[in-house]
Amino acid sequence: MTFVITGTGFADGGNVTVANGSGLVPRVISVTRNSSTQLTALVEIRAGGPKKNRFWDVRATNPDGTTGVGVRLLTITP
Repeated sequence: MTFVITGTGFADGGNVTVANGSGLVPRVISVTRNSSTQLTALVEIRAGGPKKNRFWDVRATNPDGTTGVGVRLLTITP
């Protein structure tokens, strides 16, 4: 699955992580910087976990350590 993250100040070489949800953590396979305001993340949604909507925080981090978090940005629906 791919999804687009919109924000500000994205730099080349940044990464994306997913945390604070329930079930198996989705695995970020790759991140592409489209512009300073947009990233595209390719994410593997892993089988298992509760049979309900699961919400995950998404963190984007630039190479210089600056970071931003989208709380409950990613929703996985069974």
